[in-house]
Amino acid sequence: MEIFKNKFFVAAVAVALVLCILPTALTFMGHGNLVRDGLSVIATPFRAVFNWVGDGFAGFGKYFSGMDTLIKENEALREELEKYKNDAAASEILRDENAWLREQLGFSSEHSECELEDALIIGQSSSSYASVFILNKGSECGIEPNMAVVAPGGVVGYVKEVSYGSCKVACLTDISTSLGVYCSRSGVMGRAGGHEAYLSDGLFTVEGLSVGADVKEGDLFCATGYGGLFPKDFPVGRVVKVTEDEFMRTASAVLEPCVDLDTLTRVFIVKSTTASVTGD
Repeated sequence: MEIFKNKFFVAAVAVALVLCILPTALTFMGHGNLVRDGLSVIATPFRAVFNWVGDGFAGFGKYFSGMDTLIKENEALREELEKYKNDAAASEILRDENAWLREQLGFSSEHSECELEDALIIGQSSSSYASVFILNKGSECGIEPNMAVVAPGGVVGYVKEVSYGSCKVACLTDISTSLGVYCSRSGVMGRAGGHEAYLSDGLFTVEGLSVGADVKEGDLFCATGYGGLFPKDFPVGRVVKVTEDEFMRTASAVLEPCVDLDTLTRVFIVKSTTASVTGD
């Protein structure tokens, strides 16, 4: 047969026969220990290989087990860090709430003549002619159109529209706003309101001044209280410049609101006031 002509096959068969016959013959001749020692020597490198492979698998098992433990520990640390972040955020909110409440208490005590409703600014919109805040208080709290809106720094604007659960407030810079004001230094009076030329800059004007009126940069204007809409003597704004029209013999003062409308978050709605007013 062709297979018996293959030298490799013949050699393999010969080696197999020797390995089978030689141990048997040695055992019958009383040399069994020699056979066992020989087999042990032959098996030693195989045992080393198997042990190395087994240690490798055990090492892989320990590695992946350790990785699983690390993943769980990292997840626990991440959850704990998130908890600390949430606690810190909650603490910050509480500090802001407490600061506002203390400010509210002082403001309410200082203006006991006013019935005030605390409100949160929940939205804002602006255009080339309007600057409007949206508050979280509405008709359910007794809020009505034309109620004044103020902050500890001064006048903010007035309630323009009311719905259940919210209301819209026209700010001082809105061109629909109009209130009587006076210069706290000189007593010069005028009417403050928004102007389209200054709305984008967050400014408004006091119109109706005569040329040469005693009004200077830095002067403070306050509400006269005329008409009962805005509380008397509430700060309104400070003069940043004065312009004059020699032909019309009139002057205007450009004012910056006393309240920073860009960072404002909470306000008071003046539901009623018993303060006396200053006539125009």
